[in-house]
Amino acid sequence: MKKMIFLLAAAGLVVASCGTKQPGKVSGINYDYMDTTVKAGDDFAEYATGHWGDFNPQPPEYPSWGAFTKLGEENTKTLAGLIQEIAARDNEKGSIAQKIGDLYNMAMDSTRLNAEGAAPLKAHLAEIDAIKTREELLKHCATEHDNLLFSLYVGADEKDSDNNIVAIGQGGLTLRNKEYYSSKDAQNVKVREATKEHMKNLFVLAGYPEKEAADKVARIWALETELAASHYSMEEQRIPEKNYHKMSVEELAKTCAPFDWKAYLKDYRYDKTTEVDLGQPEPVAKACSLLMTAPLETLKDVYRWQIISGGSSLLSDDFIQENFEYSRKIYGTQEVTPRWKRAVSLVDGLMSDAVGQMYVEKYFPAATTRTNIPSRRWLSLINPVFSKIAFASLNATSNESHFLSTNSVEPSARVIVQINFFLPLSSIPSKYNEHTSSSPSYNENFSEDDPEFKTRKILVILFVDIKITP
Repeated sequence: MKKMIFLLAAAGLVVASCGTKQPGKVSGINYDYMDTTVKAGDDFAEYATGHWGDFNPQPPEYPSWGAFTKLGEENTKTLAGLIQEIAARDNEKGSIAQKIGDLYNMAMDSTRLNAEGAAPLKAHLAEIDAIKTREELLKHCATEHDNLLFSLYVGADEKDSDNNIVAIGQGGLTLRNKEYYSSKDAQNVKVREATKEHMKNLFVLAGYPEKEAADKVARIWALETELAASHYSMEEQRIPEKNYHKMSVEELAKTCAPFDWKAYLKDYRYDKTTEVDLGQPEPVAKACSLLMTAPLETLKDVYRWQIISGGSSLLSDDFIQENFEYSRKIYGTQEVTPRWKRAVSLVDGLMSDAVGQMYVEKYFPAATTRTNIPSRRWLSLINPVFSKIAFASLNATSNESHFLSTNSVEPSARVIVQINFFLPLSSIPSKYNEHTSSSPSYNENFSEDDPEFKTRKILVILFVDIKITP
């Protein structure tokens, strides 16, 4: 993180601090941020940015702090003014403003959320309880796009960037890093035990007796530990060739036999898929084996845990407090993030296209069309090394609009660049994603609004639209 801070300072992206100290300059390399008492050869990051924290004090709700998190904090404050203004007024029914305002107000309604408690989880947990066979479980998971022990998503083919591909990789670990499951290091043991306690507490809050909750956690942890042994280490995941294995669906089925990938992809509505990228073959094969051999009730417990943990940040204050206590133990977080910040981030995360539309209408009312030609100011900010790169306009038909594609320009300049933090956008979408009217329940507002499927879910799905139904 210190290196990131230095890079931002060196790039001239220094922002004036709101702390007690103020830097001497706000652009270029800021020498006030340097600690020249440290020898550059001993600790260059400390030498270059050792006093950055003096000018940019860490808010107590952040477990870590740096230039990127500070940028996100400032962005949240900026959007808060817009979203809170929209939420406070009487908006036209069915309008984008009404939907943004309703979602924000529901997120701020602590009285209602505390009265509901764990109730919004019950319907989803009841669906899992009703599952009687392994076949039913796998079909339900595929239909709901809930992958228990592996990851599955659509992304750019790493060796053919003109095309997307179904990517399948390791997953299913609460702690994600395999080392936490076997390491005897004191810190890793602390994290492991705190996580198991946290899991039990969330199960209890969801309505399970303490003994039953503890038993569920024990079963889940035993399965995750067995799965973790097959996972690639963090270091192995950094080797591109080791994590790319393009193959046909038939080859995938053979690699993961007897798991029926053809049936799973059909239920997933990916039945036209012919090729996949199997990122980590051994962990995925192990996951498929466990899905076919582990006790059904254990797999259902894994599913229950994913529903509870995924929805916990949207529920009552006792869930929020438990999540905070876990963060305090693991990361040293000092305070719960204020509700208004959580509400703003939620609205922006789930309705980013709609928020963007309202932002443009307020601050750029004359921008009614978009252009495929980058502004001179934009290009002037780019290092001369990249001066030949041409940027095309945003593809506003998808919420994955953080990415710019240059398919419309000459092949020699064709690139995909993620620039959502660093450069001012010169294009304004001519069409925004639509949202239907608001639901009376905050937790019912989370769904995947994919053209191929629409389903109610409590889990927050990133990079997809939000469908708010009456």
